[in-house]
Amino acid sequence: RASGNGIRVIDSEFAASDSDLAGVRALYLEGATRASILGTALSGREAALTATGGGVKVRLKGGFVRDSAGVGIEASQFARVFLEETAVTGNLGAGVSVRSGADFKASDARFADNRDCALRVDGGFASLENVKACAETAREHAQY
Repeated sequence: RASGNGIRVIDSEFAASDSDLAGVRALYLEGATRASILGTALSGREAALTATGGGVKVRLKGGFVRDSAGVGIEASQFARVFLEETAVTGNLGAGVSVRSGADFKASDARFADNRDCALRVDGGFASLENVKACAETAREHAQY
């Protein structure tokens, strides 16, 4: 947990598993960065995860992106984000925002109770497979 950015990764490889990351931006990825995030909860005051730049490729599997005061996941400038078996819940902005040529793919995921919308695409690409987007009670999405 950090009062500023939680973890910032530039032109590097990064992996996290079974962790809880929080900060203004819990995880910020840019440049030629590869990241694997497994079974981890992300939350941030501005965004839980920011991925920016054509060299960024990040895979999130089996975790939560939740309770951010802003957007859950921001992908821009041709970043590639892959989301599997992950819940994106309770964010005050969009659950996921895909902009400026970014590529976002989600499978076996759940988007719930994101105040703005589940997914916002503005000049990017998004693909969903077996994704549930809904409003549900906290008890229901805690079981996911």
